[in-house]
Amino acid sequence: MRLLVILLLLSFNTQSQAVERVVRGYSPLMLSDLFPEAKEQDRTLLPEPVKKWIRLGEYLTSEELKRYSASGNSTVWVDKCEQVDGKILRNKITSWLTKQAWSNSLRISKVTLTDKRLCSDWLSVDQFSLLNSQYIGRKISLINTDKPSNVLTIYLSAEYRVWISEVGIMANTLLRKNTLVSSWKVLMNSVSLNDLTIDLALDWKTRKPIEAGQIISGNMLVQSAIVEVGDQVTVFLVKGGLTIDVTARALGRGYVGDQVLILVDGAKSPIKGEVVHKGVVKIGA
Repeated sequence: MRLLVILLLLSFNTQSQAVERVVRGYSPLMLSDLFPEAKEQDRTLLPEPVKKWIRLGEYLTSEELKRYSASGNSTVWVDKCEQVDGKILRNKITSWLTKQAWSNSLRISKVTLTDKRLCSDWLSVDQFSLLNSQYIGRKISLINTDKPSNVLTIYLSAEYRVWISEVGIMANTLLRKNTLVSSWKVLMNSVSLNDLTIDLALDWKTRKPIEAGQIISGNMLVQSAIVEVGDQVTVFLVKGGLTIDVTARALGRGYVGDQVLILVDGAKSPIKGEVVHKGVVKIGA
């Protein structure tokens, strides 16, 4: 008798335990998503996108629970979303890519979406970011800046621009654009974004010797300061609507926007000014 009671209790507990399952895909949620054998008796359980735990007893009839030997207390994690329009998402991604600082050195011919499930939520993303912010390659992962856990993988069919030196260049030499030639290569392996953002309008010096025919990379160069120690600079003193220009000697080195110490001709104490152009420093608003 005791054995029979134990078996009955075990049977009851087994039937009443929640069986946790996971259902993902696109809305709507169908009965066959929970029970594949329900194809002939299939019906819609939830028509709209949903991401939550559901209790089977709230969505299945007593006959369905009995037919599929399911407990009404069983819970299922449902993650059903609305499928995105792939063309619109590709256009959105392409638009974002072309606005990046390194896009001038990239020619994109095609963006391919690779994820098996793509939800329409991606269309509401305000800002993407590269998962690996230092490199770009044929396969890249984008994240939603507002929700970094959301990752989207794409393939890029593209070419990237490289600069090649036509002549040998010694170390610590000013890089001249007329000694370089540009070429386009198919984007396959990872390329440093630093190499794609070399602005030849700026003054660059070589860190080490560069051979003729060698591709220029960012780690070969150092930006030449706009103002060097000892340079004679023109200083604009701005106060209200009055502007006075004087000459001074730079006591520090800096780039555009940097604050450097200068000694105005005839003055005894140095003052700080903002570098605005090559050889030009501004003091005041």
